[in-house]
Amino acid sequence: MSTKLCPKCGSGKIKNDSMAIIEHPDEDVSCLSCGWSGQKQELMAALPVKPAAGIDPNFTVAEEVAKTYLSEIAKSCGQPLGIAMVLSGLVGTKDKMGLSRLIRAACLGAHRATLDEIEKMQKELHNGSGN
Repeated sequence: MSTKLCPKCGSGKIKNDSMAIIEHPDEDVSCLSCGWSGQKQELMAALPVKPAAGIDPNFTVAEEVAKTYLSEIAKSCGQPLGIAMVLSGLVGTKDKMGLSRLIRAACLGAHRATLDEIEKMQKELHNGSGN
């Protein structure tokens, strides 16, 4: 079973009203994040991720995307952030532990702020006020 994502916003929060045992590609579905509606065959398939027992597969996909994003922030931005911190005087070059902690905090802050903004954007789309 693969996780299906909304073709409009990429959310995995998909709802179908059918309780049928056999799934049909022309089944009506909707996105709980942005309000898109269409047929099941229009959904995007996510890369297969094996969720832990009892965990929603949509959550597992979102978690993997978030982990990958945090990793990319750290790889791409860690050094420039460290340089900016040293040059601005936030931390000295000899305080390796302090510098490491501040870089980690900045990466985590950027990560959290981005995910929060995505959630706000999805709510705006769902409420019809997104541009």
